[in-house]
Amino acid sequence: LPEERKRIEDAGGKVEDPVFEGATARLLIPMSNGIDVFGLAMSRSLGDHDGAAYGLIAEPTTDVFDLKTFDAKNREYMVVAVTDGLVD
Repeated sequence: LPEERKRIEDAGGKVEDPVFEGATARLLIPMSNGIDVFGLAMSRSLGDHDGAAYGLIAEPTTDVFDLKTFDAKNREYMVVAVTDGLVD
């Protein structure tokens, strides 16, 4: 998402664009040797302190829906909670 890329780049991080269709972008995090980098296929993660310096955050993206606004007659609804990595 553009706002994720902007947050990462504003923090001094770099995003590698997907190398082929269907692939995901990667947050590039320098390794301690100063030469190599590793790519993380997410921009939000719990407990990844190395990535925090490059724009990786733990705050989730959430949406709130008022279920009362849905037409419940003759329909069933289900709530699905997913996380990045499960649905990629």
